[in-house]
Amino acid sequence: MTKEINIFALGDLAEAAQKDIQAEFPEVNPIIGINRGLRKSGFPADLMTIDDIKSRKRIILMMHDLKPDTLGFQLSTIDEDPGTQFDNWPIERVNQAQFRTWIIELFA
Repeated sequence: MTKEINIFALGDLAEAAQKDIQAEFPEVNPIIGINRGLRKSGFPADLMTIDDIKSRKRIILMMHDLKPDTLGFQLSTIDEDPGTQFDNWPIERVNQAQFRTWIIELFA
């Protein structure tokens, strides 16, 4: 990935992984959402959530303007508020295969 990556490009990667996963694991139906509301509140970041309604599990990804080479990563549930601590992933390591791994490991 390049430094030019944005939250919508990450969404495209997650969507491609979702299509692959559903072909192999039809019972897994991740829902991908992009949230730019933090930015509107003055916080320089965008969020992506990947939810599994059946298990109520959630993956939260944060792209922060002050850390353009890093993607924040947090495992959560749909029913709880996100924590303040995120693991950091180098953005260049995030690709379609990584999304596939995260979704299968958490939701399948």
